[in-house]
This record gives sequence, C-alpha cells and structure tokens, in this order.
Amino acid sequence: MKKVALIGAGLQARRRSVPITEDPRYQLAVVVANLTVGQQNLQSAYSGLVDVNFAQETTTFSTDQILMQSGISMLSQAQQTPSLVLKLLQ
Repeated sequence: MKKVALIGAGLQARRRSVPITEDPRYQLAVVVANLTVGQQNLQSAYSGLVDVNFAQETTTFSTDQILMQSGISMLSQAQQTPSLVLKLLQ
C-alpha cells in the first residue's frame, strides 16, 4: 500500500512540475477553441457570400423588370402613334 501511495505522490508531483501548456487536456481545449473560432469565421464568410449573391440577384431582377416595363411602354406608344397620325390627317 505504501508503494501505491508513493507512486501516487510521485505522479502528483510530476503533474505539478509540468507546465499547464504541456497538459494534453489544455492542448485539447486550445484545439477545440481554435476550431470553434474557425467555424464561426467560416459561417460568417458564408453568410456574407449569400448576402452578396442575394443582392446581385435582386439587382438583376430589378434591372430586368425595368427593361421589361420600359419595353412594354415603348410598344404601347408605338402602337398608338399610327392612330394619332391618322387622326391628324383627317
């Protein structure tokens, strides 16, 4: 029993003498923290890309809508012009 206690005391002394940065649990915690930060950065970058893509698609849609409406307006005016010319000639 004394030998087991002596070994336990030796292990505890060894643990106290090892800097915390060499403790595998500490190293694992640092790796987990770094991965968490990396994941958050990746999610933030992805969100920014999605926002830019949505803005680009919205701009394209709005441009197409404006062009379509102006085309319809021009076509309507072009169809009315011959009838106006005929009215002026009468």
